[in-house]
Amino acid sequence: MRRQITEGKVRVANQLKQVRDQARRRMQTRCLPQLETEILLISKRLTDSDKARRDRLLQSFPGIGPTYSHTLLGLVSEIDSADLCELAALIGGAPFDDRSGTRVRKQRIFEGRAEVRSVAYMAALTAARCNPVIKAYRDRLVATGVSPKAAIIAVARRILGIIIAMPRTGQPYNPAHA
Repeated sequence: MRRQITEGKVRVANQLKQVRDQARRRMQTRCLPQLETEILLISKRLTDSDKARRDRLLQSFPGIGPTYSHTLLGLVSEIDSADLCELAALIGGAPFDDRSGTRVRKQRIFEGRAEVRSVAYMAALTAARCNPVIKAYRDRLVATGVSPKAAIIAVARRILGIIIAMPRTGQPYNPAHA
């Protein structure tokens, strides 16, 4: 629901840039604060719920904010029971072979939950910049010849592995254990 309202807010803001009619402009201008309030209410409700402890644990990881945390907790209900390989496939962070008969192509990432995959990718980009452990991992991959985009996908899988362990252990992020 938060994602849908956020997309609606972006849509209204983009339309506001194009509208010439003053009456429609006033209506859309009044709509924006209401959408922002609804986003804040949903975020507050998410932090007040039973998932608040898990949310705080996930956000203790540098590079993960409320968007990724709420998306993961809201759209990936299998996070408690699935292992890393299954979760990586669920969110679309696992490469699959592209083969048919004798034709063999590079592995591709094309399945999984698109909403979670896009948020995980952005969190991986952020973590590769601000988290020294993850930055070193990404730099090491790129130095060995992995393409930068493939390295970010590997970083997203690495982050997923770290953050699924945190609620299971009950411990916040510790760079020494990453």
